[in-house]
Amino acid sequence: SDLIIRIGHQITNLEVLANLAEFADDFLSKSPTIQKNCLNQLIDQGLHLQQSKDDIVHFINKVLQHSSDTSDTERVLDKCRQLDKELYVKLVCTTHTEQRYSEI
Repeated sequence: SDLIIRIGHQITNLEVLANLAEFADDFLSKSPTIQKNCLNQLIDQGLHLQQSKDDIVHFINKVLQHSSDTSDTERVLDKCRQLDKELYVKLVCTTHTEQRYSEI
């Protein structure tokens, strides 16, 4: 997973990063804890790329599709709320996180 994360830090395109996340999801499927950590770090990397907010939201949703753990979505939402309010609102709307609707 360290190699995947290091590769992820070199990527500046969300589509390529999403492909890497998909690979990591498949490759690390036998180790759920390592898989989750790797995908979370790739999402964090995507949050800091200079891309449109819509593209970032699409990337995050694509990666989160691989997770059945709602805590992953909550962690990403909390991080987005701190980083960028507009990104946070878009993500809440696209993830249909109804308990957060009152915040926006």
